[in-house]
Amino acid sequence: MSKVGQGATESPPRFRLGYDAESEYCGTVVANMFTMAVAFPYPVAFGDTQTSTWGLLRPGPLRDPRSYKLDGRMLIAAISDTHIPDKARALPEALVERLRTVDLILHAGDITSSSTLDYLKRLAPTEAVHGNVDDPFLKATLPDARVVEAGGFRIGLIHGNVGSGGNTMERARRAFTDVDCVIFGHSHSPYLERHGSVLLLNPGSPTDRRRAPRPSFALLSTDQELAAELVYL
Repeated sequence: MSKVGQGATESPPRFRLGYDAESEYCGTVVANMFTMAVAFPYPVAFGDTQTSTWGLLRPGPLRDPRSYKLDGRMLIAAISDTHIPDKARALPEALVERLRTVDLILHAGDITSSSTLDYLKRLAPTEAVHGNVDDPFLKATLPDARVVEAGGFRIGLIHGNVGSGGNTMERARRAFTDVDCVIFGHSHSPYLERHGSVLLLNPGSPTDRRRAPRPSFALLSTDQELAAELVYL
């Protein structure tokens, strides 16, 4: 287990996602329901649905968006390259149980199926970007990069498959300015190092470890500093 912390110069007690629900909705309710029906790897009760703040139709009860922790310490899970159903039928149960306890999930792309993103949003509030193998719905409704403000810190989120730079880490780092942390994926290689004032984090993959010793994800905590650790499953 690897840990890195970063000192904070400012820590305003504010959690703002900067999410545009109207632009993501785009009249895709029917398409999203079809995707869930054919690909969703978990039990779904379509008889109990509601529309969340983000504007997508979801099955069953959802966390109230107004119940997020607005100040103090936040626990954030960073995941990437879930590749469901291509590489696995479902997320590891140990990961699912941990995700139920966090304040926010950040996914760095290659979710692969829209149903997986819907499932994550039922576990905890979730922000995501699309990767190179995500389905057409995800590529149409998710950006390729975004900045999330959480606990007074600015976190850049990107998959890392495109951009300037000789490798995934360089492309991810060069995509952002004025951030405290950059979370990226694509390589499936866990990475956690501070480059100057910026924390660079690749959480690896929880389903397709490739050359990594084990599947993995990462946890970040915000308080007086932004700290992160890689968690191996």
